Amino acid sequence: MKTPRWTTARAVAISALSLGMAAADAAPSRGLGWDLTESPETWLTVCLELGVSESGEPAIRCQTRTDWSLEHAVVPTELVQPNADPIRFTATVVEGQTHLLLDISAAVTLQASGGEHSVRAFITNLQVFEDDRFVTVASSAVGNVNPACGCGFVPDGPDGSKQPLQVALFDQSGRSFVPREGAGLATLHGGQRAVVRLEGRYDLTLGRIQPGARTRLQTCVQYAPADADLATLDLCVADGGALRAVKACTDLPFDQVEVPPLQSVQLEARILAPTAPWVSLSGFRADGTAGALELSSDSETVWAGQGAITYDVPPVGAGTVSTLVLQGFSACAVQVACDLFLDGLCDAALQGEVRLVGPDGVVDTATASTRVRCAP
Repeated sequence: MKTPRWTTARAVAISALSLGMAAADAAPSRGLGWDLTESPETWLTVCLELGVSESGEPAIRCQTRTDWSLEHAVVPTELVQPNADPIRFTATVVEGQTHLLLDISAAVTLQASGGEHSVRAFITNLQVFEDDRFVTVASSAVGNVNPACGCGFVPDGPDGSKQPLQVALFDQSGRSFVPREGAGLATLHGGQRAVVRLEGRYDLTLGRIQPGARTRLQTCVQYAPADADLATLDLCVADGGALRAVKACTDLPFDQVEVPPLQSVQLEARILAPTAPWVSLSGFRADGTAGALELSSDSETVWAGQGAITYDVPPVGAGTVSTLVLQGFSACAVQVACDLFLDGLCDAALQGEVRLVGPDGVVDTATASTRVRCAP
């Protein structure tokens, strides 16, 4: 994989180290982030820059994502000696909450000024400026983190829910950082420079960040001398341990972000070929629709084993229920033969399949099946 190229999106604001654990920081000073607890020969400096994503998209961008659920049912679930008996497949689509997602791409440059440094943990904080200070609203932590050593963060989402900030870290070869128990994320030798690609996502739907709010991204790196005694690796320098911390911050230019339109999904409905050739079927035709379904295929009839009927489903509001009923007719063929019998009858299965497809692929899939039994 090729090394990503990063471009600075705006001037970078960097904060110096603060050794107390807190979810709020003062406004940052400008310049590189550095560790004030040691001499320059043992510093690890960090620089945080917004940059384009690996696919060339802007540094920060928004996308909408709507939650959907899909169910499928069939009536009846069994037909015995059918003679043009009806079969009805019903697909039910339920629209859930629409999320506004903020995607962030950044480059974090680590520079070892002397000695060897073991990077122990990498913390990313999303912060908003409130009451003359920056307050952390969401965090992501990778590695063996000690929150008391200069890297305060929010461990959970609102009310103990899943953390709304998701962050992935990659090296210059595109490999993700996977922490190992008791081991560091990386080791930097004196004078060595490393660039970490950061890809983050935050759910703005939570309402913690309001339009127009001053917001920034903060990274905090915890590290220790590579030759430090194991007993000191989890203890802060201030407590006689080896663990140090360094922070860097950059503002997020929300004025450059465009909110995209809501994305529709497509409902595909098909009837699979029956498991035995002696099952005779008509075409299945849309016998009723409700909700927000908009026909997008050329026909409202689908034949078993031959293509699908499709409908666009635009998001119109959470809780909206849309249904599609496909009805066809089944009969036993003139000649019925089989090797396996159930109560003296040949047995076959007929299955319907529906799926929702969004801009990024399949969203959900559901199936329903009925049995068809005919006398040999």
